[in-house]
Amino acid sequence: PAMAVQLVQVAIVAAPLVGRVLISDHQGLFGYVRNRAPLFDGLRSAGIDATSRVVLAGELEDAIRGGMPTAGITAGTDFALEGLSLVNAWYRGAQTPALGAPSLHKRYGSYEALISWEDGLKYMTPSALDVLGVTHVLAFDDDTEAVRWAAGLTQVTVLALPGGHRVSVFRNDDAWPKAVLLEETKVDLEPPLREGCPALTVFCRDFEPLSRAPRSTLAIDWQGSRASIDLPAGHPGGRLFVSVRAGANPVATIDGAPRDVQTSMGTFAIVEIRPSDEVVVLSVAERRSMTLTLFGIGLLAVSLMLALAVSTPVDAHGLAATHETS
Repeated sequence: PAMAVQLVQVAIVAAPLVGRVLISDHQGLFGYVRNRAPLFDGLRSAGIDATSRVVLAGELEDAIRGGMPTAGITAGTDFALEGLSLVNAWYRGAQTPALGAPSLHKRYGSYEALISWEDGLKYMTPSALDVLGVTHVLAFDDDTEAVRWAAGLTQVTVLALPGGHRVSVFRNDDAWPKAVLLEETKVDLEPPLREGCPALTVFCRDFEPLSRAPRSTLAIDWQGSRASIDLPAGHPGGRLFVSVRAGANPVATIDGAPRDVQTSMGTFAIVEIRPSDEVVVLSVAERRSMTLTLFGIGLLAVSLMLALAVSTPVDAHGLAATHETS
């Protein structure tokens, strides 16, 4: 009887939803689940790919975090599933003080780190967008504040999405790639915080002097947490600047020999480059975290094996006799 009641409850709840999907398909309900992703299709048509770095500006961030099913997106993490890099982030079980502050939500507290529009991203200046490699900004086209903030960028298109949403796509033509060779060794790679800027993250730093530094664009090939960077022939040397979070103990080898790695702004990697250097291999993996994770997995495996080794099969007849005597 209980199962019958549950089936009736499921039918009552599910029937209207299924009906809307099958009968009123123009609404696009559950579009993402049904492999319909008009937002991501539009972004790719606008030139956004795996090499891009995207910021959600203004009200669009809250809309995507809450889910826009008619546009084929359930949450910001869908960008990762689509192979696109989103700067806005809500990390659980991680702390990134240089990029975002812990949440004050009682459920997660310091176990959640936020990189959000209101708490930091909206304070970026044009030079910060350039140096940090932000290639694109997305905003609702009627969000006056966000559109005004992106006014210095090139508007590529406006995506008309199901549900009446209209998203403006802006491109930053001056965005740095994730790896550059800075030829000027005296340039300050610890830009100071701008006076009056309320955040303490990299988004409030003064990148104007750094943005004017002579540099060479480098191709970077990522394989997991390792990057291979080929230096151009005849380069003068300088400092390699990689605008990817480097972790606590980044490691570099150049032409097979180890080289010290420094950090910039508490998060990015810097490697001194000599004119004779050719190939840099950089690992930004959190070695301590990896070791603790492997230790935890090993401990769990040992515990399971011990539990199986000491367990004895249950004799059904003996168990029944025990109940009768008791």
